[in-house]
Amino acid sequence: FCSMSGAIKECRIMKNIIPGEVYAIPLFLTDIHFMTRVSLKDLRGDDKKFAYCRIIEDLGSGGILVEVFNKVGTLDISIEEVVESMRLFPPVIIIPLGIRKGRWRRIGKQENYNKEQDSMYSDITLVSGATGHYFLWRGGHSLGQIPDEAIEPYEEWICWLAPHLEKRIIKALTEEGISF
Repeated sequence: FCSMSGAIKECRIMKNIIPGEVYAIPLFLTDIHFMTRVSLKDLRGDDKKFAYCRIIEDLGSGGILVEVFNKVGTLDISIEEVVESMRLFPPVIIIPLGIRKGRWRRIGKQENYNKEQDSMYSDITLVSGATGHYFLWRGGHSLGQIPDEAIEPYEEWICWLAPHLEKRIIKALTEEGISF
């Protein structure tokens, strides 16, 4: 986003989202509108709890493929502790506004991240479409149309907004008996 104001040119650089980066997802902002910019001081405090996700791949206009871990902690956590955790649910697609607005904070990048070795990329399967027209996507490739009755086991290709995914994470953590 760039704007001209008199002789002063002001540009805000969009954050690059890189595979292997790990982000802290606040579990206490679900009622804050997804377009609201969040400052670091809003996220600080021992009482503030976070879940974590790792960027698997930027799919351009298709969204960002991420995996969410079943780990809860603070902003001060090691990348290793996060990525050695289990997935909370299958990988999902996000809209990157949570990252761009400072709501989700980068806590670091996994060194030598490899989407196949570290995230089992070729096994990640999503279904998209509508009744009578569902398509399967696996590991970066379209596998073509599948019958309606075959979609049930697969994660739906939904572009999640930050507060919606945060609510899903809270529900999943609660169901797993993980307190925060």
